[in-house]
Amino acid sequence: MYSIISGDPTQRFEIQTNPDNNEGMLSVVKPLDYETTALHTLLIRVENEDPLVPEVGYGPSSTATVHVTVEDINEGPVFFPDPLIVTRMENILVGSFVASLNATDPDILEIQSIR
Repeated sequence: MYSIISGDPTQRFEIQTNPDNNEGMLSVVKPLDYETTALHTLLIRVENEDPLVPEVGYGPSSTATVHVTVEDINEGPVFFPDPLIVTRMENILVGSFVASLNATDPDILEIQSIR
């Protein structure tokens, strides 16, 4: 039986046991975001499902550290607020001000302009 015992406070990962070969299969269950966390360090424990033989001199479980590195991708800009709700009277003059739009680039480590 595999379990993540530390390093995943937002529960972005899960680990299951492959029934064919008893290997642990680590999966992503929530999106990873480079700008939030570029490196996840997980401590994983494995233990036998069946009780151990009392005469054998080894511990009931073992642990391993797994480092998951998130690679950055160039994401498009994001509008704020979204949706923007605007109310204007009908028949306003052509060229009248309707709304100011605001967009930001989530790639905070890259200098980019928005147009």
